[in-house]
Amino acid sequence: MEEKLDRILRSKKTRQIYLSDYPLIQEYLNSRFPNIDVSAVKIYVSTPKVISAAGFPEIGGCYIRHLKLILLKNKMTIGSGDFDNKFDRLLNDSVSCSADVEDVLVHELLHAVSDAAGRSLSRYEKAEEEFVYSTSLDFLLSKGMTEDDAINNNFIPFFLNSVMANRKVMSGIFVELKRARQSVSVVPTEEQFSSKRVKDFMSKYANFIVPRVIDSARQKAQEMIDRYREHGLKSLASSDNFDRSMRFSSIDFE
Repeated sequence: MEEKLDRILRSKKTRQIYLSDYPLIQEYLNSRFPNIDVSAVKIYVSTPKVISAAGFPEIGGCYIRHLKLILLKNKMTIGSGDFDNKFDRLLNDSVSCSADVEDVLVHELLHAVSDAAGRSLSRYEKAEEEFVYSTSLDFLLSKGMTEDDAINNNFIPFFLNSVMANRKVMSGIFVELKRARQSVSVVPTEEQFSSKRVKDFMSKYANFIVPRVIDSARQKAQEMIDRYREHGLKSLASSDNFDRSMRFSSIDFE
């Protein structure tokens, strides 16, 4: 990890930026977390080419906890890239958009806030991400976004991961496909989800499955927002049965 990071930081195309360069973000964090100071966190931004060449092709940004350091791409698109099967291509085409570097910086700084507050960033990964995404919502709205904008432009990759990792949700979509298409006599079982058969099955019926995966992801994002509106800044625990072995990895963050 350190070797790859050092390669990025030594690049002439990498530069350090500072929280003070973003007064709106600084004001937002100070208003929400007046007792937590993350100004000492180092922030570096580089090009997609440099970061990808170092071995991090899919990240748009990350907070490296033990180094108290944030790394960002200076240009990010969600849903770009070349894919070798119909399911991945159709899914990525359906969610393709650009991500604002400022929005990603807020996200990673909220991870730093969470770290400074003593929250676990790894043991409760999904709850941590929901905390960060939901807490960034009001900042996004202050820029003139609607909730739908925030979901479609910022939250959708995380919730696509969540849907694809949820065997119960995916099984439900497969059963719905079987009921809708009489020609489909057999669908993958939950025990087969990690096999190549599932990828082939989803590609064969991508036109049916992809819209339902996206709808489920948007619904989960809205449910998170609703929980945030009800509970405020409290940690958001999810009741989903989250299975990391099914984490969706085809969304490209180039």
